[in-house]
Amino acid sequence: MAKKNKEHESNKESTEVELKLSKKWIGIIAGIIVFALLVVLAVRMNNINQNTLATVDGEKITKTTLLKEYESMPSVQKEQVSENEYLNITIDNLLYSHEITKLGMTASDDETNRFIKERLAASGLAEEVFYQEAQKQGITKEEALNQARRYVLLNKLLEKEVLSKLPSVTDEEAQEFYTQSPQLFYKKEEVRASHILVDNTSLELAKSIIKELNAAKNLSTKFKELSDKYSIDTGAKIQGGDLGLFGKDQMVPEFENAAFAMSVGKVSSAPVKTQFGYHVIYLTAKSKARQLTFNETRSQIKTYLMNKKAEVQTPVYIESLRRAAKITRNEKAIAELE
Repeated sequence: MAKKNKEHESNKESTEVELKLSKKWIGIIAGIIVFALLVVLAVRMNNINQNTLATVDGEKITKTTLLKEYESMPSVQKEQVSENEYLNITIDNLLYSHEITKLGMTASDDETNRFIKERLAASGLAEEVFYQEAQKQGITKEEALNQARRYVLLNKLLEKEVLSKLPSVTDEEAQEFYTQSPQLFYKKEEVRASHILVDNTSLELAKSIIKELNAAKNLSTKFKELSDKYSIDTGAKIQGGDLGLFGKDQMVPEFENAAFAMSVGKVSSAPVKTQFGYHVIYLTAKSKARQLTFNETRSQIKTYLMNKKAEVQTPVYIESLRRAAKITRNEKAIAELE
């Protein structure tokens, strides 16, 4: 997944963030399915009798196809999943697919597009950037949509076969978690800013942009216009220069110090120089650090705790699918995988 802007350093995801953004099954399926850019290439199986590694209820997984799909994965995923492990993932994916077909489950275009938009909103990524990054990985828009549809169907399957059969999280359980982990619900100071980035030879241009913004009748509209015209940060430009909310230690120091010192609704008085060039910053929001109340976090805590219960039960469900299926493995061919 592309970074929202060039200043962002690698974010260390905290449990607080996990709670904030947790949706049903985020975190549950992560250990089961490889899913990057919110997208992985679909498992394109064929029935050609060549180097068959395994069959799942008569459907063949060939070495040629598996390795082709494995090599198409982003390198960061290949570092985490071996070819042998990917075979097991592929087998499980076929089991899910067969079960979804058996139950007659469908996912509409509206459901699929809503799923994509929700995940993009949670990540702060523009839809245009998402499809651009998918294309860089050799994934067409149609393939991305089809895989998102499969993910929606998988969510439906696990909700029906696992989540719906688990006891609900009570208020008492949620309150106990909140009381025992107050540090998870401390919201640090954050700001929201937009920027126009020009290269490090364009100081005078940056100054002229600030001058034009200060003279604008509608600052927000003018900023988006000038961002589209001048900014070299293509990811932020698509969003009108918006970088979203960020806290301390998420931007390079020069940018962070300037943004946190600004007042909401103001443009930086002078261009801000960083290793990336000159930035014209527009501060659009600021929130003070504070402790979130239980009532504010009750729903998120319940979702999180429900997910934790499901994480325990989901492997049991997967194993039941494996036992019910006819799976044949060619151990000699599998031994040749890495």
